Amino acid sequence: MTEITVRAIRDEDIEDIIRIDKLLTGAEKSGHWRGRLRIYTSAEQELIEKLSPDLCQVAVEGGRTVGFIVGDVQSWQFGIPRCGRIVAIGVHPEYGRKGVGGKLLAALLAYFDKLELPAVQCLVQPGDPLDAFFRDGDFQPTRWVTLEKRLTRGGSATH
Repeated sequence: MTEITVRAIRDEDIEDIIRIDKLLTGAEKSGHWRGRLRIYTSAEQELIEKLSPDLCQVAVEGGRTVGFIVGDVQSWQFGIPRCGRIVAIGVHPEYGRKGVGGKLLAALLAYFDKLELPAVQCLVQPGDPLDAFFRDGDFQPTRWVTLEKRLTRGGSATH
């Protein structure tokens, strides 16, 4: 294995991210990913929601994208002070447990620190491997609670 480097996303990384996500989740979400990631990579200045490419980091080995982490900055939603947010993270299964996720997290946290944000948040399910990953990175539960209402038209609703 050659050295794994971490850098900001580029347009050519998007299809690799789509492939990694499909490997990890089994779901085809190419439209979602192309739309979400375009705001980080587009050179079109008229995009209202353009975000810095540094908010989306990729891990690369030998020219191949092997992992990604996507973040953004939240401001005062429901009274939560301005903070960084980790939206997604994924590492190609061949590179799992080799420190790639830690390198990606460190790069994004460094960028959030550069923005002088007071905190970073993420959403995980208890017991999910990402729960342990983030807790190992000193993430702690907050006083905020996620509330959900199931809808009947969006598939099989359970009562």
